[in-house]
Amino acid sequence: MDFKNKPVEQAYIAFQNHIEDLIIEFFNSHINQQSALVKSYRLLYKKLPETNSRLENLMHHVNTQQSFRKKIFTLLEKHQKAFSDAAYGDLIFHIKASFNTWLQDLPETIEIKEASENYIFRAIKNPFIFPKAAFLNAYNKAIVIILKFRNVIRKMTKRKALDLVVYRYRKVPFHSLLTEYFHNKYLLKSGLIWTALLEQSSSLLIQLWEADEKLDAYNHAVLVDEQYLNFDFKEISELLDNIVEQQKQAFEIFQQQIFNLGSSVFNNMDDEFSIVDTLYVPFSRYKKNRVDKNAQKLNASTANLLDGWSRSYIALLDDWTLDVEITLLYFSVFDLFNDLQLKIDSFIDTDLSESFKVIEQYLADSRQRIELSQGTKKGLKQILSKERCESGQKLIDKSITSLIEKLTICFTTDFDKFVEKTKALVNKVSETRVYIKARKYNSYVLESEIERISPSELLYFEALPRFEAVAEKIKQFTDLELENARAKLVGVSTVWDFSLESAIFMLDEAKGRPKNAVQGVVEGADRAVAHLKEAETALVNIRQTIDSDFRQGIIHFNEDIQKLKNTDNIFELNLRIARIKAYDKSRQLRQKAIEMIKNLLPVIIHLGKTLYFKFLRKFKAVKVKIGFVENKKYVTFELSEFINETQEALKKLPFVYQRLFELSPTDESRFFVNREKELGYLKQAFVDWQKDRFITVALIGDKGSGITSLLNYFLANNNLSLKTDRATLSEKLNTHQKYLKFFSELFEQKSFDNNQAIIDYLNNSGQSRIVIIENLHHFYLKEVNGFDNLQRLFELMSNTLKKVFWVGAITKNVWNYLDKTIFISNYFTNEVLLSALAPEALEEIITRRNKISGFRLNFIPEAELLENKSFMQLSEEEKQEFLRKNLFKKLSRLSYGNISLAQLYWLRLTREVKENTIDIGYFKEIDFSFIKDLSAQELFVMQTIVLHDGLVLSDFSRVMDMTEADSKNILVPMLEKGLLIKPREKYNINPIIFNPVVNYLQSRNYIG
Repeated sequence: MDFKNKPVEQAYIAFQNHIEDLIIEFFNSHINQQSALVKSYRLLYKKLPETNSRLENLMHHVNTQQSFRKKIFTLLEKHQKAFSDAAYGDLIFHIKASFNTWLQDLPETIEIKEASENYIFRAIKNPFIFPKAAFLNAYNKAIVIILKFRNVIRKMTKRKALDLVVYRYRKVPFHSLLTEYFHNKYLLKSGLIWTALLEQSSSLLIQLWEADEKLDAYNHAVLVDEQYLNFDFKEISELLDNIVEQQKQAFEIFQQQIFNLGSSVFNNMDDEFSIVDTLYVPFSRYKKNRVDKNAQKLNASTANLLDGWSRSYIALLDDWTLDVEITLLYFSVFDLFNDLQLKIDSFIDTDLSESFKVIEQYLADSRQRIELSQGTKKGLKQILSKERCESGQKLIDKSITSLIEKLTICFTTDFDKFVEKTKALVNKVSETRVYIKARKYNSYVLESEIERISPSELLYFEALPRFEAVAEKIKQFTDLELENARAKLVGVSTVWDFSLESAIFMLDEAKGRPKNAVQGVVEGADRAVAHLKEAETALVNIRQTIDSDFRQGIIHFNEDIQKLKNTDNIFELNLRIARIKAYDKSRQLRQKAIEMIKNLLPVIIHLGKTLYFKFLRKFKAVKVKIGFVENKKYVTFELSEFINETQEALKKLPFVYQRLFELSPTDESRFFVNREKELGYLKQAFVDWQKDRFITVALIGDKGSGITSLLNYFLANNNLSLKTDRATLSEKLNTHQKYLKFFSELFEQKSFDNNQAIIDYLNNSGQSRIVIIENLHHFYLKEVNGFDNLQRLFELMSNTLKKVFWVGAITKNVWNYLDKTIFISNYFTNEVLLSALAPEALEEIITRRNKISGFRLNFIPEAELLENKSFMQLSEEEKQEFLRKNLFKKLSRLSYGNISLAQLYWLRLTREVKENTIDIGYFKEIDFSFIKDLSAQELFVMQTIVLHDGLVLSDFSRVMDMTEADSKNILVPMLEKGLLIKPREKYNINPIIFNPVVNYLQSRNYIG
């Protein structure tokens, strides 16, 4: 294009290079990014299978759509990040920088000498300047007349004629002119062109979003098994192609408009350049301060415009990304549900169903063998006895017990893991998203129009709690069905065993006939199979419930989370959350006040009772002192009979329950609870010893704390290749001969002459070994020279540390005593203390054993509770839960965290077995206050027994330095009172009062 003024032409060329190309390239980059987004979506979309019919493989569809959603989500996140790194608002900064560079290469002011022309009055906008224009026009004419007159004279004198042109001098503020035209003309009008492009671009992206929503709606209809006939894959595909083409066309139009605008502005500026610093355009119009101030305003307004579009576009992407994220969450949860369903179906079909078939086949085979063996009474009786013995070993102990164990550990943890994984997916959902009401994304927006939501908070508010409630309900239903199945399986074993036993008893009677006996067995087999079928029905119920109710719960979860996609509901949801939070806060404050009163009231009552009973004790003491009342010592009859009654209660329980709660150590992982820390210490000590470190380990714990079980588990579950020598001392080794005999038997040698011989044997043996000695305290007796064998043991340990990993078990009270007397801790590098089990651990151990039995528990309330209105208003389930918590709380307190004592109490609480239910009674707590009334002699006896972990009569007499007859006169009365027990030959403290006695002895400084 042609310009009248060369400086303007040069400025235009520089403008095209510095600014116009920058603007076009900037928007071209963004349009290319959007085109890449659309093309990537189109590419992923076209890889989806095209179908409108009912899907044959639903999970394949889910996996395909889940993968598609993941890729779209990643695509949007990537595009959003790329846009945030170079948003529309950045353009104004680039323009300002390029504008300054552009001006630097151009002259700030241009001085022009040109022929003066007469002013045209109609072109002058200010009438006040007319006189000056008239004067200048007249002045120019006068100058021309004068010049002409002079030229006449010059001609007569034959001199050169003067130039008749009158010149004027103009000073053009070029930078100010360019600044004014660029900002006031170009930048202002280009904003309209940008807006048109961005409107078109956002509208096209919204069309893509709406197409994506149609695909979402189709997928939802497929998953809920509805028909969705309005979805056309080809139509969407064509739309995507059209969007790409429209983006291209929109940018071409934009590029031409930007070019035309620049050309037009500089043409106008070219005209302006010719009249600057004249009466048409005075120099003052382009004063630098005024022009710069106006430029700043226009820069700011342009920046606001671009920032508004940036906000709009980011909100558009964020809103769409939220939709994709929500859909992806649903697909992911549905995928988790499918995995859960497949896992449960597989476990039922392969493990459980096969186990049921094995049991059913065994019953059928056993029945057939008995039916085919109808002969003499004696022959049939032998066959029945053999079948009963084999059923106990193969059917009950093996098949049924194994199946009950499987039914105990299955499904429940799977549901918990499913919910936890769902929570983990919800936790990955964005903390904050932005959106604009009514989807006003095809225009620029103010900051105040941007709305913010927390998708994760909204999910935790309503959708997730509802889903968790469904999962918990199904979990409880499954637990109940499994419990019924276990009970039915126990019924199978009971019915079959009872049928065989009844048939044997029938043959023992004179009138008993083999035919009738066989008939009874056949009928018993039918009943057992009926129980088995009922147990198997539970699995069918579980599978159907998961497929229907759980699936429906997933669908409702999807419906709840889909609400987040409708931004019109967000304000209402946020308002509800705010109300609920406010209500919860006030409720918590009210609850705190109530709890404070509740906590304070028992303290006041307890204080009152304490003062009252203290007064009664003092009053009683005064009456005893002055002789009004005889001071009688009283030990409850229940205390003396506790162990016997517990054994009797155990005998009345079903065989499977007897086995589960027998007081014997275990090495089975299913019963190993809450000793992982101690096991870790033991394992680490062994690892350190294998590194040629000098390691000896002392396991310290009360009787019944689980030391033996810990050692059993350590040896059974660590694949130890070393030879292990293990012994549990049951009597005192109080002579040198007993010491040497013990080690000769332990190491399976003929004899040892002295301690050095044992040391030499161990150090010269070809292999290292583990030596475990339980009841280490039996190496000493509290008498003169009674610690010699213990010292010999320490010498043996110290001289064989490289060859032997020594582990010794000892009671806590004996350890404390020996540490104060002979510093036993100096001989053990590692001390592993088995502390009291936490209440939760005790409850888990008892509950786990009971679950394996297959029996349901029915807790019986105390008479006082039946008169409590609050308790009676509870539902049956709430009553049982209240009684369960209360019982285990008391059990933990009375057992002092000792599992053996807790099991004793538990067995003592069993009342009656009814079909598949065991009644559990309530505690009648023993009043231990009588301990304070024990005589000094009785306290000394108990101190002696505690420090030796029990004594036989002969050892007791030696320690007490009295005859056996005198010792017996002391011990037998205490035995009859129930203070002591004597399971075999050894006298020991009744386990029920052991801890209260030890506590009292410590308070009186009898023991440390």
